[in-house]
Amino acid sequence: MNLVQKLMLSNARKILPLLLDMKVLKLQTTTNQRMVKRLRFVCSWRKLQTEVEAKSHTIAAVLIAAFDSQHIIRGLKYRLQQVKEAQRRRLLDSKSNSLNNASDENAKGDSIK
Repeated sequence: MNLVQKLMLSNARKILPLLLDMKVLKLQTTTNQRMVKRLRFVCSWRKLQTEVEAKSHTIAAVLIAAFDSQHIIRGLKYRLQQVKEAQRRRLLDSKSNSLNNASDENAKGDSIK
């Protein structure tokens, strides 16, 4: 082995561990970058999940209020219908009584003559 080969061999023995360290460091950096990306994804996913949950609660509150309003409206419509029906019956009764009174008066007038 000549001098140049000995120098190359000794340098290779010194450089090889450095190259391996650089390769390991690069792998660690890549792994850390992946972990950071994954953590960012998980954080954004959790944030979205929280927003969806909050909006779901808001929608539920609005729907409950709308349902309560619909229930009240149905009750008021029913009550209005009852009042209209009672008023119609009173009107028919008063017309019936007027007709009966008129026919009674006509019958009395005919019997007097």
